[in-house]
Amino acid sequence: MRKFFLSDKFKDNLKNAIYFLRSHKQQNINTLLKPLEIMVSNPSEFDENCQCNIEWIGSQFLSEISRIPNSNNEELNIIIDDLYSIVYRFLLEFDLSTNFDLSGELTNFISYCQDNIGSFSSGTQRQIEYASKWMHISITKKILNTKNIKDFLEHSKKYDEINQKIDSWDEKIVQRENNVENLSESLKKYETAFNFVGLYKGFDDLHKSKTKEYRWSLGFTVSLGFLTILPLSHRIYTHKPLENIETNWISYFANLIPYIAVTFLILYFFRINYRVMDNIKSQILQIELRKTLCQFVQDYTEFSSDAAKKSPETLKKFESVIFSNIVTTPKKIPSTFDGIESITNLISLAKKSK
Repeated sequence: MRKFFLSDKFKDNLKNAIYFLRSHKQQNINTLLKPLEIMVSNPSEFDENCQCNIEWIGSQFLSEISRIPNSNNEELNIIIDDLYSIVYRFLLEFDLSTNFDLSGELTNFISYCQDNIGSFSSGTQRQIEYASKWMHISITKKILNTKNIKDFLEHSKKYDEINQKIDSWDEKIVQRENNVENLSESLKKYETAFNFVGLYKGFDDLHKSKTKEYRWSLGFTVSLGFLTILPLSHRIYTHKPLENIETNWISYFANLIPYIAVTFLILYFFRINYRVMDNIKSQILQIELRKTLCQFVQDYTEFSSDAAKKSPETLKKFESVIFSNIVTTPKKIPSTFDGIESITNLISLAKKSK
């Protein structure tokens, strides 16, 4: 921005010119003094809003006011006549560039020039007519051809393209937000499912352990069942025939008592092991039930959130099954020393028969 009204050279010359003009009492001089005094009081505003005329006629304005203190009356009238057109042009540009109305003194000066245009010289009349009809077009053309305006117009051409891209980005953002929400819902489901992976794995490990235990128990039960027939079979097939025994029947059967006792003892442990095997089988069935229920536990969690509000009793049985302890067979498993007294009695009876 050119500093014209703020320059010391212009301010000093304008103040000297105003001081000199105040000594003259002509009507046309008094009308000119008002806008000149306002220019002295507000130099920064005129510098900011009158750049075109500063460039076009600024040097002429400075030249005319610098001649005033050294001019005679005839020269002064010519200078004043020229100053009217110069000040008129500056005030019109100032009015065009600002967003507020001019003061009364400046408006009166513009009206005076327009109403009394015939009282000025032909050169001044042409300048006033040009300023009134065409100068605003010249100012507009100059402003539109400045670099900032060209850049703005160039950027405005891309405005629609930018808006289209923004709209496209908005659509993509909305679409991605929807995708994120869908992924979030999916992740919540996966989170729920993975939360029960440990539960299912725990049941699966327990099932493997119990299955292995059941197989060992089954093998031991079968072995004990096979052993129950061995004592008596061994005694029958290894003993001498009855006709070769020099004893009575009582003595013969008395010799069988130890084998019978061992057979009963094996049967007793067979009974214990069978109960244990039956107990393990019951536990395996309960574990398999829980593993089966875990296969739809994710759907259960979604259902339970609504069902628990409407009917809390609906899910109690389901939860009592999957989250309850694994129970053993309710039948009482016999103690290891149950029946020892009866076996002792059999041994005592065998001794007495001998």
